[in-house]
Amino acid sequence: LHAGVGVLLLYGGGWSRGDRARMHDQGMALAGAGCTWVASEYRLTGESAWPAQINDVKAAIRWMRSNSERLGIDSGKIALDGNSAGAHLALLAAGTPNLDGFEGDGGNEGVNTEIAAAVAYYPPTSFFTSDERPSGGTPATALMLDAATDALAEAASPISYVSADFPPIFMLHGTTDTTVPVTASLRMYEALIEAGADAEMHIYGGLPHGFTRLPSVLPTASTEIVLFLDRHLVDPDRYSKEAADAQAQIAAQRAAEPAAQPAPAGDWPRRGAAMSGLQFGVFDHIENLDLPLDQIYRDRLVQIEWLDTAGFYAYHLAEHHTPVVHSMAPSQNVFLSAVAQRTERLRFGPCVYVLPLHHPLRLIEEISMLDSLAEGRLEIGVGCGGVLEAFFWGQDSEPEANQARYDETLAIVLESLSHDELTYEGRFHSFEQVPMRLRPMQQPHPPLWYMRNPETAARRGMNCVVVGSLDSLEANVQRYRRIWAETHGEGALTLQGTEPKIGLVNRIILAETEQEAIDAAKPPWEAYRWNLSTPR
Repeated sequence: LHAGVGVLLLYGGGWSRGDRARMHDQGMALAGAGCTWVASEYRLTGESAWPAQINDVKAAIRWMRSNSERLGIDSGKIALDGNSAGAHLALLAAGTPNLDGFEGDGGNEGVNTEIAAAVAYYPPTSFFTSDERPSGGTPATALMLDAATDALAEAASPISYVSADFPPIFMLHGTTDTTVPVTASLRMYEALIEAGADAEMHIYGGLPHGFTRLPSVLPTASTEIVLFLDRHLVDPDRYSKEAADAQAQIAAQRAAEPAAQPAPAGDWPRRGAAMSGLQFGVFDHIENLDLPLDQIYRDRLVQIEWLDTAGFYAYHLAEHHTPVVHSMAPSQNVFLSAVAQRTERLRFGPCVYVLPLHHPLRLIEEISMLDSLAEGRLEIGVGCGGVLEAFFWGQDSEPEANQARYDETLAIVLESLSHDELTYEGRFHSFEQVPMRLRPMQQPHPPLWYMRNPETAARRGMNCVVVGSLDSLEANVQRYRRIWAETHGEGALTLQGTEPKIGLVNRIILAETEQEAIDAAKPPWEAYRWNLSTPR
């Protein structure tokens, strides 16, 4: 990766504590990808008043640019990467290059303080001085102590400087962050997109403030950051060419296929019929309810029949295996074959198949069977799953190997579902001229879904399901639609000829009063929490 990229790392700690040693693990992850990293100190609020903190960051940028030859970096490829308070300073520096009042006198006077990109983990993006906290706001007193004023708060807020000239920004935030709410990043992201700047945001369901300290999360987040730097600073032309080639390939495939016919008025959409608007579905785990197994299945199938009669769009069933998660339907295809026979209009499918756990040929056969049994109503969710499930299945539980299994299985499944013969040479599987006797009813294959990451879903031409709240949905929808249009073309349809969909998993219960709703929700909620959190 190297290509002269230099990354300035800025630690968090509420501007009042911390030091650069906190950034060692993040720095080593970047070094492993070939980046040069520098971890800089900045004066804390107990030492010097605002704006000393941003002054020191600007001084560090000037030092890196002045010493770029000695560091072995390209002076035009300096990026900032910060956590929390450090993320605030990274975004503020990104939006205020060479701005009087923020430059300070920390050496190398007159050197340009523009940066090429910024990465911000759970950043404060706006400050307030009022008694009531606005959406996404951070108290100005946390940074300015008793000197906080409305003018200083606005001047210290990165969102105040948003424009089309902002460098590429990548923000990462957890939905359970109670220190800096996820809406701080959402508001910044929305403002950047509206201004025409290049911005990305990854929302991590269930992760708190400071999740970079979690050993299970940092490697994945670091991989995403390396990809971001690679796309914007190292080889942007390659990624643009790949996107253009993919768009051309999809256009050619669509041109060779018959156009999808709209459903007759008043009829249910079937087999590729285009439709739009708000639709409702169900995402299910089938938890352990302390009932006999046969009763759990009977009750759930009756509920699914009700969904079919009521006009719900789809039923999505998760894949989990004991002892990682105690699902009562770990073999989705067995249960979904019963769903196929008990419903007429409802679309259904796995969300997701944990692909590293499946042999691709077996999965190809079962997909073809299910789609045919359902007369073309199958929807396919795909995902990598967790390394714990891989471990309990006796597979390599390293994230890299798990991801490689996912990528290879997906490639084999997609290749074989749309061809009469399979030849493939991979790391885990090899096939030579295997005839594909079973084919799904929907061609080239049933619609695909991807969980949680709108960017990946859009780039791969998949529908998407996000987990969060209504507050975060709009930003995710905008991001998904923007990247879909960039990758496949404005107004482009899926391979099945339908509009791309993005869904939100949200827990809803209806009752006459709020208390009645709470009382009704408690038993299933406790079962759900037990299912996901009981020690294994």
